[in-house]
Amino acid sequence: MFASEKAAREEDIGAVYNVTAVNATDGSTIVNYQSTNFLTTCVGWSVDDLEPPFEELPSRVDLLFLFAVITGVRLLFLYLEFTALDIMQARL
Repeated sequence: MFASEKAAREEDIGAVYNVTAVNATDGSTIVNYQSTNFLTTCVGWSVDDLEPPFEELPSRVDLLFLFAVITGVRLLFLYLEFTALDIMQARL
C-alpha cells in the first residue's frame, strides 16, 4: 500500500484538497495550503499540526523498520497475554 501510494504521489495522481485553519475569534487565516490525499506516506504527520506535510516521503526501508518495531511490540504483548491467561487457568 505504501509503495503504490508513494508512486501515485510522485506522479501527482490522486485527490488534492485545501487545508485552511481560521482563527475563531477574529476570522483571520492561520494557515492555508493544498495537500494530496494520503494514508500511509505521511506517518507521523497530522492536519492538526497546522503545517503542510513534509515534501520528502519516508523511504520504504524506514517505514518497514517502523512497522517491524510495531509488530514486534504487539507480538510481545500478545505473548504476555497468553502467558497471563495460562497462569490464571492453572490457578483455577
